[in-house]
Amino acid sequence: MALANKYKAHSLYWDLEAQSIVQKTDLLKRYQKYGKLNLPEHISYFASKFEFQVYQALVKLYGVNAVIHQYPLPIISEGKCYPIGKDWKIDFAVKPSIDSSFPIMLVEAKGRLTETFTRNLAFLEQTNPTAFERFYLLFHRAIPQGNKLIRNLMSTDVKDRILTLSQFLQKQVNSHEVRIKTTDYQILGD
Repeated sequence: MALANKYKAHSLYWDLEAQSIVQKTDLLKRYQKYGKLNLPEHISYFASKFEFQVYQALVKLYGVNAVIHQYPLPIISEGKCYPIGKDWKIDFAVKPSIDSSFPIMLVEAKGRLTETFTRNLAFLEQTNPTAFERFYLLFHRAIPQGNKLIRNLMSTDVKDRILTLSQFLQKQVNSHEVRIKTTDYQILGD
């Protein structure tokens, strides 16, 4: 069973080796020490069912080895305020090969726009224009047109990278001639 987080999204854990959802209670028994959950590399935490659906879609499109979950992306350089700099762990990066120096695509699955997300995206635009140009913002059902950040972005060339998951899949299918069904990603229900 998935547990609700602070945004009322149901988080889950995925075992990459077994290719199955793992119950948090099982993980707590096996991997919790001194009140901290130390997960092995083959267990991934997804903050929401939607984030997991996006992961599954990317894996189906590009392969499991090309999709990196929680990709650290520098957004603030080292300085007095941030002596070691600051990274943003973006939901997904797509790197077609290990030799690729930088992802071809960065994807954030959003259910709710937060102040932290807005600030991180602005930092990304300012400090790493290449990454910003490869950034996709995906929503579950509808793009929140009433949000000021979304309105601003939709009036620029970025609008082509702000999509629902089904729009994104259709765009990828059309551009890469990939043959998948968008209905494959409704597996977890709503």
